[in-house]
Amino acid sequence: MDEGRVYLRLSADPGTGLDAMDRRVRRIEARLQADPRVRDVFAVVGGFIFGRTQRGLPSRATLYVQLRPCGRRAFPFP
Repeated sequence: MDEGRVYLRLSADPGTGLDAMDRRVRRIEARLQADPRVRDVFAVVGGFIFGRTQRGLPSRATLYVQLRPCGRRAFPFP
């Protein structure tokens, strides 16, 4: 079943600072948002949130990508 959601978990080298990780994630966000198949992108940089659990890790990030409805996405992927 196509729910139109993609989750990306990113890890950089240990010791990567929050600012450096944020810059990297912003570049990825921009590329995703430029894709016509993508409706929205939400990123958490510097750790993760799972339910009520939060953990701060500057070298980690999670991106939540909501795709457009299946009928509005071109296949196959370029």
